[in-house]
Amino acid sequence: MPAVVTRLAVKAEVLFGLALVTRHRAPRLAALLALAIVATAAATEPTPRAIANAVLLIGAILAAIAASRLISPGPAFGAARMTVSPWWVAPAGRLLGALVAVLPVCLVAALGLAALGAGHVGMARLMAVASVYATTMAACTMAASAFMGASAAATLGFLAAFFGVAPPSEMAAVLAGWPPVQHVVVWLWNLLPLPWRAQRWWAGGAWSDPLMLALWAGIGVAVAGWSLSRPYGARGTASESA
Repeated sequence: MPAVVTRLAVKAEVLFGLALVTRHRAPRLAALLALAIVATAAATEPTPRAIANAVLLIGAILAAIAASRLISPGPAFGAARMTVSPWWVAPAGRLLGALVAVLPVCLVAALGLAALGAGHVGMARLMAVASVYATTMAACTMAASAFMGASAAATLGFLAAFFGVAPPSEMAAVLAGWPPVQHVVVWLWNLLPLPWRAQRWWAGGAWSDPLMLALWAGIGVAVAGWSLSRPYGARGTASESA
């Protein structure tokens, strides 16, 4: 496919992804939840850490709920399979479209809380971390939605955003009385792209944090592209046309 045609296809998918997010009720309700998070954080003079935690939480929630609609079974999935573009165009383009709707909300929340906060907030660093983590959360939720549906994928991402803030050391302490469960949970906590890793990166964590998040973002786009290109039988065809 010529480069100019690929660029046009990407632009079309970006606009389509943005429309899927802005025209659905669930992302708008998530934006109200983001407003409640900002109001709660602003109730007292927020510290830089409180501001960062609030912005990262808002980005994760909005990304998970917005991206759950991008290639979920139904018209969105069927439209992506009908294109003749390279495998990455639909998932990557729609992911960018969702981020166009999510990241400005994160920026407004960060600026508003920083104006009310106590202490200096590194806005550039915070937005860089929030952008990467929102991209990772959106990519993984988008990939999951192709297999489990939009509602289940959004719920899974929503729960991960809330309960994944505890670092592995805290999970190990909580589950100290159940060693088999403890080992599995701590292993998953270290492997999955949970928000504690983004928080540690913002606080000056190891270089492995952004690398791990970027790796999961790439995996999410690749799995989403594979789900669109793999052959389907009669059952899959029926689900597409539903």
